[in-house]
Amino acid sequence: MKKFLSGLLILAIVVCLVPVHAEGADKDKLKRGRAVLLNSGWTDEEIDDLLDEKAIAVYDGAELVSSQERYYKVSESEENSGKDSKVVELTKEQCLSQCELLGVNELVDDDIHETYDGYLKYTLTAHYIGDEKYVLLARYQWLKTPYFRNTDIFSLSYDTNLTMLGDEPLNYAYKADMFHTWKDERYTHVERQPTELFKDAGGVVVKQDLMNDMNANPDLLVEMKAYNHRGYLQYTVGLNKADVKRLAAFADYRHLQTNYGISAGVSIPEGGSLSVTPSDYYKRMSPNARIDFVNRNDKNR
Repeated sequence: MKKFLSGLLILAIVVCLVPVHAEGADKDKLKRGRAVLLNSGWTDEEIDDLLDEKAIAVYDGAELVSSQERYYKVSESEENSGKDSKVVELTKEQCLSQCELLGVNELVDDDIHETYDGYLKYTLTAHYIGDEKYVLLARYQWLKTPYFRNTDIFSLSYDTNLTMLGDEPLNYAYKADMFHTWKDERYTHVERQPTELFKDAGGVVVKQDLMNDMNANPDLLVEMKAYNHRGYLQYTVGLNKADVKRLAAFADYRHLQTNYGISAGVSIPEGGSLSVTPSDYYKRMSPNARIDFVNRNDKNR
């Protein structure tokens, strides 16, 4: 009887320890994944703000193979809607300098440096995670919110030597900070599912409704302001053939420069080139982000 009770006690201890061990393993995986992201240009604040645990854990043991960061200025005005507006690529220094001059304070209605122009930061990365797999991620942040905020389009795509793995998770988030001007209250609006999502032969396209300022009474000042719009799209791709030498990935952002809703058709055929129809009011952040990198699985590299 004593042996029987001892056996039950040992079994109970083992059963109790299994979840603890699994939880510890998950924490270690998250810790290693976070370390990879920090070495790839992320900050702790950015990781905690945008990524959930699934998106972090995938970087456990990963190697950054290529990255690119681009900055753009979108010139807009209340009278100059759509076709005549301009997109200009800036250097990081130019963008941050101009934003600093503007004060980047969108909570102040009477800012003497008020502008309708928007400033966008766009980042594209590829990490090798072994077993002929790469994690692609595109993220954006409006450093200065543009005047027009409707449904923007952005995509993450790849060349013909890669293919999206259907059994791997697709991670996404869109966030905007909200400020209630009368109550002096702030909160963050979060969406983990886009307005619309399309998978095509060459990648993934997302349509996202950007949060807009809300005003209950047109005769009064803005009651709620939306700013610091940011988001990301992440998924895993695999090789179509092991002996390919070089690979490529692309990120494309199209900003709708009108307050009118435009129903746009989108596609990304093989090769990863985003097509938006009609395109007149969708301004492309040009040149778009592109990374080329050596295939880590190629034995002859």
